[in-house]
Amino acid sequence: MKTARDYHTATLLRNGKVLVAGGYTGPLGSVVLASTELYDPVTNRWLEAAPLLVPHASHAAALLPDGKVLVASGRSSGGDTVEAETYDPAANAWSRAGSLAVARTSATAIVLTTGKVLVIGGDAGTNPPAELYDPGTNSWSQLPNTTTHHVNVASSLSNGKVLVLGDESNWSYLFSAIYDPLSNTWSSIGRPPVPLLSAVLLGNGKVLFVRNLTPSGDTRLAELYDPVLDSWTPAARMEINGVWGTATALPGGRALVAGGPMSGGAIGCGPDASCPNAEVYDPAQDAWTVTSGMATSRGEHTATLLTNGKVLITGGFVPPNPDMIATAEIYDPTRQ
Repeated sequence: MKTARDYHTATLLRNGKVLVAGGYTGPLGSVVLASTELYDPVTNRWLEAAPLLVPHASHAAALLPDGKVLVASGRSSGGDTVEAETYDPAANAWSRAGSLAVARTSATAIVLTTGKVLVIGGDAGTNPPAELYDPGTNSWSQLPNTTTHHVNVASSLSNGKVLVLGDESNWSYLFSAIYDPLSNTWSSIGRPPVPLLSAVLLGNGKVLFVRNLTPSGDTRLAELYDPVLDSWTPAARMEINGVWGTATALPGGRALVAGGPMSGGAIGCGPDASCPNAEVYDPAQDAWTVTSGMATSRGEHTATLLTNGKVLITGGFVPPNPDMIATAEIYDPTRQ
């Protein structure tokens, strides 16, 4: 990439290119970026794209049904922001997309079957409400009664519903539910036995969870949630990567976990802080396979599945050095 960055977003466009937007750069992440870049997997080259209207880092992003990209909230130059905007790839231009009710960082954006975008969770000092962006009216609305719980994890399900975990206390989730956007209702589900923070939807409809929150616990634990049976079952223990990886769904139903970000001041890869590790989970075999490691140890990077089945890894930092990096690399699941 042209600019070193972390806490950015990377969104696959309809034309197969990847839009990388915002993030932090500079010493200790002192600068919030408005710059954006496009990666073209056909030419394997990066191009500058139109800058954001306002800087965003640790924001939420989603590909809209019309092919535009929504960027919402996060941190801006003057602090957390309620600003949202959309990117039009055809015009290479950004437009205002209204304002959220509550500014937040590290929220999750999920495109619903209704075409609206659910922005949920994140850090805002208090429990931020779940909010819906309507591309048709370019406006936001709040979901009622969603400030009672603090949402830690949200994942889309293959049936169009949304799995939500929250109210983490004493290393346990006290709130677990599923949101149905068609009926606009919430249903309680069984609580997970292990407090895992990262979720990825597998091809078989189950959700794989990694990244154990428990201090001094087994960092290689993984769990599976089955929405059909509303049941949690242990998955095979990870081989090496442990708690800190970024999870990405792969073609054929498998999932890649790669890298090791820093979270809450804790370095995920031990005293050597070398985090190039990567491994793949196969739900058919309930087994992990160690792949060749990344070329660069990195954390707080992005991982984007390309249309050719490969995974683009961008930016981040090299733990424990907090400075951002501009490098990017490709994972090819056919050559692991």
